[in-house]
Amino acid sequence: MKNLFFAIVISIASLVSSLAHAARVEKPNEEMSIRPSLVEQAIVLQKAGGGRAAIALVKISNGGSSDTSSYMSPSRLVLGVHLSGEMFDIDASYEILESLVSVESAKYDAARKIIRLVVVLRAETMKPVTKFVTVDVSDVIGEIAAAHGDEGGYSLKAKVAVDIRDAK
Repeated sequence: MKNLFFAIVISIASLVSSLAHAARVEKPNEEMSIRPSLVEQAIVLQKAGGGRAAIALVKISNGGSSDTSSYMSPSRLVLGVHLSGEMFDIDASYEILESLVSVESAKYDAARKIIRLVVVLRAETMKPVTKFVTVDVSDVIGEIAAAHGDEGGYSLKAKVAVDIRDAK
C-alpha cells in the first residue's frame, strides 16, 4: 500500500511537471495590425530569398503610463513569417509572448526550424524572471513550401508551438 501511494505521488508530480512545461500552440492572428510607433525592437532571424521565407520577431509596446518603466508596462513579442510570391504573398503573424521585458538573445536554427530565445518576462509577482523559449515553426515553413507558387491568395493556417521553461 505504501509503494502504491508513492507511485501515485510520483505519477502526479511528473504529470504536473510536464504540464508546467507543455508547449502552448498559437494559431495565426489574421486580424493583427502593428502600429509602427509602438515597435520597440525588430529582430530579423532570416531574410527572404531563394524560396526561403523571411522570419522576424517584433517587440511591441502595450502602451501605458509615461511615468512608469518598461518593466511596469511590459511588451509583447510577435513572430512574423512572410514569403513574397509572383502574384500573391504568403504571410502570418503569431503573438508568442506577453509580459515581455526584454529579449536577451534570439537564434534561428534553419535545419531544425526552431527559434531559441532567452527572454526576461515580468512574473505575476512583478519580479523579472529569465526564461528559455523554444518556438517550433516547422509546420509553418512546411505549409509555406507547399503553398509557394499557388495561383490564388493564401492564408497560412499552420500553428506554432511555444515552449517556455525556467532558465537554469
